[in-house]
Amino acid sequence: MNSNNRFSLQAGLVVLALTSLSFPAFSAEVGRVILSSGDTFALRGTRSLKLAFGDVVEDRDILRTGPASNLQVRFVDESLMSLKENSELGIDEFRFSGRQGQQDRAFFRLVKG
Repeated sequence: MNSNNRFSLQAGLVVLALTSLSFPAFSAEVGRVILSSGDTFALRGTRSLKLAFGDVVEDRDILRTGPASNLQVRFVDESLMSLKENSELGIDEFRFSGRQGQQDRAFFRLVKG
C-alpha cells in the first residue's frame, strides 16, 4: 500500500470514528442557582444533579424540588424563577443574546407545582 492510500485510509477511519460517536446535545448556561433549600435537582439528559448555591442551570434542564424544599434561579437575562416544594419545571428553550434586535425567547413547562 503506498503512502497516499495509507493516508486516505487513515483519514477515512478518523472521519468514520468521529461521526459514529454519540455526542450529547450542546446545552448553554441559562442561569445560576441563588437559593437551594432541601431536595433540589436538575434532570439533565439521563443524569440527576443535586443543586446548590451557584450551580449552573442549562437550557433543557428539568428542575425539581422535593418536600419542604425551595429553589430560586437567576437567569442570564436577570429574571428570577422561584419553585416551592414538590415542583417540576422544564426549561424547554431559553435563548437570550443581550443584544437589541435579536430574537430572544423562553419557553418553560410547569409540570407540577
